[in-house]
Amino acid sequence: MKKEIEKEQDRQCEHVHQKFSLFAMDSDIKKNLGKDVTGLKENMSWNSVYLVPKDKVAAFLDTVNVKEKEMEPAGFRINATGPWPAYHFSSFS
Repeated sequence: MKKEIEKEQDRQCEHVHQKFSLFAMDSDIKKNLGKDVTGLKENMSWNSVYLVPKDKVAAFLDTVNVKEKEMEPAGFRINATGPWPAYHFSSFS
């Protein structure tokens, strides 16, 4: 049962990620942060970043708010933070 819940959770998060990525010049999926970093009681399900052009930020945030309201009854919380430095999209390897 736990595996099925995790699969559905991942499916929902991937769907949201694809929707949010439509606004972005670039997007990436990052490692989930621990409770000690987030300060939340719940585990993080998904951690992604979006490089959104200035002229699309308002529409992006509107979409985030709509999606958050849609998913809240299912127990999902969406936290948008930023802006953050663009180095999240750099690779130094």
